[in-house]
Amino acid sequence: MEHIKNKKTKIDYLIHVCTAIMVSSFIIFDMDYRVSYILFGMTMVIFGLLSLRNNLKIMVKIDSFHKHILLFILFAACSSIWSYNPYLALGKALTIMEILICMSVIYIYYSSYNSVSDLYTILMISGFIVVIYSVYKYGIANILLVLSLGDRLEDIFSNVNSIAMIISVAIITFIYKVLFEKMGIFSTGLCSCLSIIGIVVIAATGSRKALVMLVLGGFLLFAVRFKSKSFLITILKVFIIIGIMYLILSQLRNVEMFKGIVDRMDGLVAMVTGKGVVDASASTREQFITIGIEQFKKNPILGYGMGNSGKVLVNAIGGKETYFHNNYVELLVCGGLVGTIIYYMIWLKPIKELLKYRKYETTAILSIIMAAILLVMDYGLVTYFDKLNYFYIMIMYICAKNLRRKQDESKEGLQKYFKNDL
Repeated sequence: MEHIKNKKTKIDYLIHVCTAIMVSSFIIFDMDYRVSYILFGMTMVIFGLLSLRNNLKIMVKIDSFHKHILLFILFAACSSIWSYNPYLALGKALTIMEILICMSVIYIYYSSYNSVSDLYTILMISGFIVVIYSVYKYGIANILLVLSLGDRLEDIFSNVNSIAMIISVAIITFIYKVLFEKMGIFSTGLCSCLSIIGIVVIAATGSRKALVMLVLGGFLLFAVRFKSKSFLITILKVFIIIGIMYLILSQLRNVEMFKGIVDRMDGLVAMVTGKGVVDASASTREQFITIGIEQFKKNPILGYGMGNSGKVLVNAIGGKETYFHNNYVELLVCGGLVGTIIYYMIWLKPIKELLKYRKYETTAILSIIMAAILLVMDYGLVTYFDKLNYFYIMIMYICAKNLRRKQDESKEGLQKYFKNDL
């Protein structure tokens, strides 16, 4: 029995390592034409390890996670019937199907756990792997040069926003683990160093989205961690946290390396408030949103077909094909109200259960905060066919499933207690 237990422990460790490699490869090999083969290979390795662990017996169950995503895939495929270019719609359906197959193998293994803490650790490690790879690929000298010029890193191996955002997620997860879980001194020190380097990389990417994620995620975690039973004391603590964060952010203006990202944030704030100079990037995105809403009004029910946003933009304003840089507008234009509702139903299901059963595990807190941040980020990103996006969604479903399990166990325990007492 001890031999079997040790064998399973070693395989568990290998599965964790392979999952971390897979998640980091979403970013590291994003622009590599072999990325599909790499992901397929890693999926097969994890499946093989899982088979070995379970003596070639694997229980495959279709859960709500699969059903909701399959419904969206079916809609995407059907939208080829009325789309400008049916091959684009079918391509999106096929892409999401491939992602679902990849995620399903991981889902089979991790959904059997009583906690998703391991998955968040993997997410944190994956982000820090990207930090190390970014420093290696860009070079310290180049990163420092970009920061001194107030410029941005170029898209060498992945979109710089994607690089910065997974680093932000890693740092947010690290903050959670420091506040809510016990970490060893060595692990805390190493992750702290990697977080500092990660913040420097984020500054060099000039990613406003990643900065907003980091600030919002950090604020929410601290606010939840230090809440009090007294409403007034909780409000006071929140104001203190806001004050401290404001002082820290205001000091960034005096740090040369953050000049570029601060200037870009000023442009975004100007777009929202209507005061100040709006930068070209923010202005273009605002224009895309306006055009998208106008196009949506012309075909509000089913849209113009998934993946056909480029065709819609070219017909509206000419130029090269691109997307709307806003997941809500992208879905409304391409999928209409039907497609948008079907997609966000994928998110709604786990979020409802996370809120309902959140008291049973602290990872529910991080999952709820992550869901809130990612849905906010959808305002500036197109994520409905992004691999990492479905990994986040999978974590939400696994967390919700485990919370339901713990709630059922708690009910059974109470029933046994009262039965024995009688």
